[in-house]
Amino acid sequence: VTTGLGFNTVEQLRTLVTLLSEKSAAGLIVNTGYYIMDVPEEIKEYCNQNDLPLMTVPWEIHITDMIKDLSLRVFMQESADEQISNAMIKAIESPDNEEAYRKELLPFFDVDGTFQVVLLAADGLDSMDTVERKKLGYRMQINVENLTHNGNFFYYDGNFVIVVNDVTKKQLDEIVERMIQLSKRRMSDVPIYVGIGTMFMDVKNLSLAYHRAKSAVNMAYKQRVDKIEFD
Repeated sequence: VTTGLGFNTVEQLRTLVTLLSEKSAAGLIVNTGYYIMDVPEEIKEYCNQNDLPLMTVPWEIHITDMIKDLSLRVFMQESADEQISNAMIKAIESPDNEEAYRKELLPFFDVDGTFQVVLLAADGLDSMDTVERKKLGYRMQINVENLTHNGNFFYYDGNFVIVVNDVTKKQLDEIVERMIQLSKRRMSDVPIYVGIGTMFMDVKNLSLAYHRAKSAVNMAYKQRVDKIEFD
């Protein structure tokens, strides 16, 4: 987020967005109307070409109020994500104990619908400390587009996990292919290997979906290929 102070020329803005893109930033919000009256077309085009979200808010909206609101929303979302992730781990580890996870997931997912698991592997995940792994997870997560209310992303047992609910095979294929493309462009320093499990009905079969994805990602990592689907 910037008011534009110190970035009120095209060259300065170009330097800023280039750095943000190289660092896999989530996006840029520009407070327009004082230091920057409008974002130059050249900067908009760069952001579009490099998949860097760019938003503007009028000067009348105080940037401190906006940051407070965004911080609160992030905190609330992280709390919900942790609750969901813990319930999914219970479903993976103890599928027969449905009372431990079904009610927890019911407000967020169609628990009777389809579930599929995608696992992501990278060198040295197990040996990373929590902060380093969270940073990498964040970089990976922003490459997963078009997945909001019907999915969840978390770390478990040596891999990053993506669980999708009521997503068609075509939709998932597009999400995964896009994620691989963006990861190669934005994270060329960290090769990612993907394993996709079989689609199952009902959350009680999430464990089966996970273990099939685990077999696929282990094979992808061993063979050093981008993606393997469990067949």
